[in-house]
Amino acid sequence: MTITVKFESNQDYQTEAIESVVDLFDGVPKSDAYEMVDEALLGLGGLFQESVFANVLGATGDDLQIALRENLGRIQARTRQDAQGNATPIIPQDARSQPADDEVLSDFSIEMETGTGKTYVYLRTAIELYLRNGLSKFVIVVPSVAIREGVLSTLRMTADHFKELYAGVQMDFYSYDSKNLNRLRQFSTTSHLQILVINIASFHKDDNVIRRESDALNGRAPIDYIRAVNPVVIMDEPQKLGSDLQAAAIEDLNPLLRLRYSATHKDHHHRVYRLSPVDAYNMRLVKKIDVLSVEAPDNENVAFVEIKKVTQSKNDVTATAVVNKGSGRTQVTLRRNSSLADETGLKIYEGWTVEDIVAQTPETQARVEFGNGRVLREGSNTGVEDDLWHRMLIRQAIEEHMDTELRLLQQREIGAIVATKPLTLFFIDRVANYAGEDAMFGTWFEEEYEGVLKNRKYRNLSMPAASEAHKGYFASSGGRAKDSREGRSTKDDDDAYNLIMREKERLLSLEEPVRFIFSHSALAEGWDNPN
Repeated sequence: MTITVKFESNQDYQTEAIESVVDLFDGVPKSDAYEMVDEALLGLGGLFQESVFANVLGATGDDLQIALRENLGRIQARTRQDAQGNATPIIPQDARSQPADDEVLSDFSIEMETGTGKTYVYLRTAIELYLRNGLSKFVIVVPSVAIREGVLSTLRMTADHFKELYAGVQMDFYSYDSKNLNRLRQFSTTSHLQILVINIASFHKDDNVIRRESDALNGRAPIDYIRAVNPVVIMDEPQKLGSDLQAAAIEDLNPLLRLRYSATHKDHHHRVYRLSPVDAYNMRLVKKIDVLSVEAPDNENVAFVEIKKVTQSKNDVTATAVVNKGSGRTQVTLRRNSSLADETGLKIYEGWTVEDIVAQTPETQARVEFGNGRVLREGSNTGVEDDLWHRMLIRQAIEEHMDTELRLLQQREIGAIVATKPLTLFFIDRVANYAGEDAMFGTWFEEEYEGVLKNRKYRNLSMPAASEAHKGYFASSGGRAKDSREGRSTKDDDDAYNLIMREKERLLSLEEPVRFIFSHSALAEGWDNPN
């Protein structure tokens, strides 16, 4: 069964976001960019001996800045109707900009709640800017592999949709690849719409391949082709691109303007659109999240131990722990040979003597090893209740999923919907808890899955076998799954996100048995890609 993802082109809030950027250039004439560029950049400083097609606007200098200031003021004053039909400001008064008199406007923020189609919006915005203003060169800068793969997946999935919506528009998109530098020549020397997706780690250091002179490019550095065309830089999750080194690297792309898209901006640069979490919920764009929370009770009859922090000094390694003492819990400092029985005066801690404290290294996790064989990592805790709580959470998630499967089945039977497949995503802190030799979560999942399906409530559901219903998506090395680390860009990470990021249609197919995904929390801003 082939799954086709359909996109709606008339979502009001998305249209608002697109127009908020495009309307910045109201009154700015569309330039005959090809003719102007051919004269202005052909042989620039003796550097280029071939035509490049750059972003050029029909107004420059003071004329452009006057237009941008006037348009920014109008855009920030726009309103939308609430559920009662009242006009409410899209951008609150206290969030609007007051540009300095000598400020050059080229940096704008678009705030959109997670899960409301941010990537779709900025891709359509690029097409609209191309059609209305002749801007043909766009660089999407991302902070991680997860987000890069999500953007590329959306580009692939929307290709037919955009062809239908914008008949006749020719568009090329690709990811930067240091092994295929000629793509950057194509990016700069092609006249139609070009979209380049690039990870910040690929160009923010002096020794990056993109900054080295290349014989294949007649002695030019690949980045020169980007600089020459004054690209519009779209920053996806700019709060992750804000270090001095990263900001300088983005500025070195010679951008015509920067468009910053995020749900959680750290710094705002002239907001032109805002869709807050409250806005998104009130507009029924996202659902309310129900949280099942469990907490082990304070119980002096239970040997509760939590390792809060492991600290390495010049001469010693210590650990800050929380333990039961008296009628409550207290914080203690542990060293090698520390006895929790002595620290607390409780017999339940007999045998809880510290044998070793291991500090964090690139190869090992910070942990405390006790004489009774127990090992606790930094940030973890133990107690007889822990396994029960984790198992209960897994069962609760399975039951919630089955309720959704049942509801969708009933709606299909009455013809209310077509085939729809739900997915449930588990975030776990350690891959070893699912895929390691002593993994528990996978075993518990299969046992609880089979137990839930024995409930007569779900007798009409046709579900895959427990072993086929779940899968883990993690980085791997030597055939073994391992934890990912935020900020890395490696082949392991590519492998980790393959099905989620690149094969969404297969994952959504009813023929694919996977319904439950176990993934490592290091997806960070890319967490919503499986949504």
